[in-house]
Amino acid sequence: GAGPRDAEGCPRRRTAAGDVSKDPSNMSVSRPRSISMSSAGRSSQKGRRPSFLNDKGEVRLVENGFDLTPLPLLVDEAPPEAVAEAAVEREVETTTQNDDEEETGTLWSSSYYSESGSDEESVEKVVVPPVVTLLTESPTETLLCIRGRCVAVDAKEVKSVEKANVAYEASLDLKKNNPDKYVTRHAQTLNAPLKDRGSVTAPPSSASAGTQATTWDISDCIAQAVAEEEAELASRRPGTASKQQRINRNVYQNTSKVVAASKASPDFLLDVSEDRVESKAEKIKPSVREVPIQRDIQGPERALLKEKFSRNMTGKPMAFSCAAMERCVQQNLFHERQMNYRAFAEKPAVEDELEAAEEVEDVEASIPERGSSVEALWSWEAPMTKNRRVTCMAWNKHREDVLAVGYNGVVEDGGLPTDGGLVLFWSLRNPGYPERVASLESGCSSIAFSAKNPHLLAVGLMDGAVYIYDVRQKTLQPTPVFDSRSLKNAHAEPVWSVAWVDKGEDKGEVLVTASTDGRVLEWTLQKGLEASCLMVLKQLGDAEGVISRTASGLCLDIPGDDPALYLTACEDGTIHKCSDAYAEQYLESYTGHTGPVYKVRSSPYDPKVFLSCSADWTVKLWTQASQKPSASFRSEGSSPLNDVVNDVCWSPRASTQFALVGGDGRVEIWDVAHSLLDPVVREQPLVEPPPSADAPPPTPSTTIVDSSPPEPPAPVSVAATSCLFADNAPVLVVGDASGSVTCYKCVNLPEAPPTKKLQLSALEAALASDEAQG
Repeated sequence: GAGPRDAEGCPRRRTAAGDVSKDPSNMSVSRPRSISMSSAGRSSQKGRRPSFLNDKGEVRLVENGFDLTPLPLLVDEAPPEAVAEAAVEREVETTTQNDDEEETGTLWSSSYYSESGSDEESVEKVVVPPVVTLLTESPTETLLCIRGRCVAVDAKEVKSVEKANVAYEASLDLKKNNPDKYVTRHAQTLNAPLKDRGSVTAPPSSASAGTQATTWDISDCIAQAVAEEEAELASRRPGTASKQQRINRNVYQNTSKVVAASKASPDFLLDVSEDRVESKAEKIKPSVREVPIQRDIQGPERALLKEKFSRNMTGKPMAFSCAAMERCVQQNLFHERQMNYRAFAEKPAVEDELEAAEEVEDVEASIPERGSSVEALWSWEAPMTKNRRVTCMAWNKHREDVLAVGYNGVVEDGGLPTDGGLVLFWSLRNPGYPERVASLESGCSSIAFSAKNPHLLAVGLMDGAVYIYDVRQKTLQPTPVFDSRSLKNAHAEPVWSVAWVDKGEDKGEVLVTASTDGRVLEWTLQKGLEASCLMVLKQLGDAEGVISRTASGLCLDIPGDDPALYLTACEDGTIHKCSDAYAEQYLESYTGHTGPVYKVRSSPYDPKVFLSCSADWTVKLWTQASQKPSASFRSEGSSPLNDVVNDVCWSPRASTQFALVGGDGRVEIWDVAHSLLDPVVREQPLVEPPPSADAPPPTPSTTIVDSSPPEPPAPVSVAATSCLFADNAPVLVVGDASGSVTCYKCVNLPEAPPTKKLQLSALEAALASDEAQG
């Protein structure tokens, strides 16, 4: 019979104590302590179910109490009620298994299910242990992290971020205060270098072929060609074209089509706006201005040839070639005067020497002694400089034969300038026409070449602008490379003086300018054109009743011994010694002039000695150690100087000589060691006045009173405005108010000491004698 069962039909098993307990699950774990099976027992197992089958008949793989049966690939989802019951049953089975292990101490390795069964045999099911799955978090791997630019207020790193921001703001303030230690640059990613790969191909196959032709073969070929041409002419009807003419006509038609299509294309670059169809008479008529063109060239070919001719005649190569040829012609015309410029004596011809020896063989010719004088060699003038006032001049430091001249606007009938100024670059190679012409929007007031960079020219204008030119430009009309018009702190009034100063390796070469707006500015070119104020000039004395104490600066000079010092003169007649280290006060002030001071020039031999010229008709000699002038110079006697002195300059050949030019047109050269009362050279150039437009025309008369021609007008003098000695020749150049620059050669001036030390001693001796006489 069957074993004991409960009310629900579940089988019961006997425990070690002999009682029967209810099995809450369909399958329980039980192991018999000993298994002995006889033949009778084996026969009774035929009707039992194997241990690897469960209640549903599914195959289960159990080893050491663990269910190792693989899960199916597709599992039907059970309803929630079945899932809940299975969970409860699994919990009960686990509890029962633990109780059995406590009672028996071992797990049974196998059990059998008996359908007929008896109370003595325990029928049990295999219990499947639960499979526990533990889910844990895997380690985080960061592939890309982009930190935000903002930090939350409640974050931990708020204080460190605020501290870094404060330090960055402080560095920006430091950059504004001292910009020389900070440089703003752009960063550029470097590209990997490219590699060139070349390949070699097999050369194309070639073969040599040759033949021999005798003179008889050549003669036969030529005769055959002539015979064919004659036969064609004989067979051709009158009025028809030959074969070659037909070919030429077809080529012409095809070429005309190609040229017309090219002109209609938007990519056509030639300018044919002036091209037109000419008549037959115009084609035959010769033109003087045009290059002779073959008459058989017609249509497109003629247009292309004309365009090429126009491009060649108006291009830069032609302009520079013409300039070179013009130099050659001018040097032929000015050869003797240019040799005189260099102080090279012309060697007389052999015939002249022989004639002179025959005539005066026994008579000794007495050569009269000639005094000091100046000899006019030529004048640099052009049509564009007529009625323009020469305001300033400067020699190039490297090319000492190149002279830059600044001109004001055109002045007619004593009025104001009507247009802008000019800067012309004159050369000894071509005294007839300037090498370069720079047009300005306003009149030119001052110019200066750089000593460290001789290709740079600084130009000060009447409207307060400052231009920097690069004379290396391959053009006849250069344009400024730097312009101060866009700067807010630029000058607002005429810039009367510009000077280059070398400040050493830190700052390099800078430009210093003085203007009538009362400011002295320093310009740097390292980061573009930038200006900084060195000094605001102020009037001396009591300021009571004065609207503004700002003084107008008229000139500036840099002594050669100290680049930090500079001399500036004002409209009130005072001269100030200043330093770029003191922007609020003068180091020294020199008073003595009673009118505006137009120029201040330091001596090239002793920087502590300087000259000044003024509108009070005098030139004064100063030393930096004394606030009063050491000497005053003004022409007296038969031709006194009763006009303004516009400019003064030191001689580079003698430490005691200088030149001045006056408003009455005079040119004087003084030698301090020779005389303090009279100049060694006085020149008064006179020019013929131009015809006046306001003069009334002569009235007609029937009776002739005097048949003699009218007397020409008396020559007049033109105001001399600027003067400058040449460094490489005994030459003085003088500019006037009519736009002419005259080149004078200095003749028989007092000899100067041969060495610089003796030159300095001569200057000191002259100053000592001046102080003794004063």
